[in-house]
Amino acid sequence: MVPRTSRSWVLVRGLGRGIGHWATFQEQIKNKFPADRFYFVDLPGNGYLNEIETPTDLAEFTPYIIQQLKKQNYDFKDKAYGLGFSLGAMALVELQNFAPHFFEKIILINTSAANFSSVFKRLRPKAIFLAFQLAFVKDLAKRELKTLTVTTSLTTKTITEKYQKDVDQIIEFSQKYRSKPSNIIKQLFAASKYQFPLRRNCRVLLLSGALDSFVSPDCSMDIENRWQCEHEIHPNAGHDLCFEDPEWVIENMVDRPNHLG
Repeated sequence: MVPRTSRSWVLVRGLGRGIGHWATFQEQIKNKFPADRFYFVDLPGNGYLNEIETPTDLAEFTPYIIQQLKKQNYDFKDKAYGLGFSLGAMALVELQNFAPHFFEKIILINTSAANFSSVFKRLRPKAIFLAFQLAFVKDLAKRELKTLTVTTSLTTKTITEKYQKDVDQIIEFSQKYRSKPSNIIKQLFAASKYQFPLRRNCRVLLLSGALDSFVSPDCSMDIENRWQCEHEIHPNAGHDLCFEDPEWVIENMVDRPNHLG
């Protein structure tokens, strides 16, 4: 059931990804929650901020997020809801760490913490390979299609047959706002060393894909165990849940009573 009360959402994508890489997910959530307000922001070095040099410390991402929200006339008096994917989820955690009263609730998708999980869980070989591929493969269409086969559990055939509208939007955006190779490497470095606060200071929902071959789903389990927060696991999906099964993600965006506080 869709909540009646209006909410403000801050949404952030991950490594080498910008606002346009949400593709049709943007339309779907706006249609599902017509009373809510959605604020899409880029990480420094990605999307509309692709000409900015990415800091190697996630704490330095926060001013860029706040600046983008100001440009979108965000009302900072209201507590927000956050949806962050991978590196974007870390950025939301850091924003909440910087401003503890900013979020009412954050939804963190397939993310990890350096102080909760081992490096072998957090940086799988496919993740490192994809980071370099994103940085140096020149053919954007091939690069984006390969990215989707790594970050989802879908085959190339399924992606091209069932997700073509999303693929077209992603390729078009990447052609206009391509992340620099140096920024992708810096983002990977920033993510590799980022530590979560030992205790959460707002409501948290973790979403993870059981078939994630990019970041081990055990990383979300480690966060759940440390933070004692809610955690929903998609049994058949990989890393990019918003692309692979947007309806499942949207269903989990419905604000349900949280016995964990």
